[in-house]
Amino acid sequence: MKRMFFSKLLMGALLVAAIGTVVSCKDYDDDINNLQAQIDRRATIAQLETLQGQLNNSIVAAQKTADEALELAQEAATVAQLDAVVDSINKASADAAQKIAASIKAAADAAAAAQKAADAAAADAAAAAATGETAQKTAEEAQKSADRCSTARPSR
Repeated sequence: MKRMFFSKLLMGALLVAAIGTVVSCKDYDDDINNLQAQIDRRATIAQLETLQGQLNNSIVAAQKTADEALELAQEAATVAQLDAVVDSINKASADAAQKIAASIKAAADAAAAAQKAADAAAADAAAAAATGETAQKTAEEAQKSADRCSTARPSR
């Protein structure tokens, strides 16, 4: 009888010790802060708006150059003046076309960079969400284990 009592007592002590060593917690604050810092370094909407403003300014400047060339053409009265105006219009149009082409290329490059940054930010956010879900599951498992421990221990 004593042997059976001590055997059950020893088994209970081993069970309590095993459960106590299995439950552990990890602090995820550093991981979350690191992921948030990575997201903050990505392209922002303000940068995209700045690039859009620059593109709009280039378009306005090109339009102004074209308008000025048109005014020069309307003011010309003689054939010689018209030839000179045509030459200046052609030059202004070529310059405006080059400026517009450069602006469009810069906008396309900026849009591609912004898309790449947005894709990377989305991937980082997905990874952060996965880490958060893992942390949540771990916390739930720890809570369940703690609940089992508290129900298994007799209250004094």
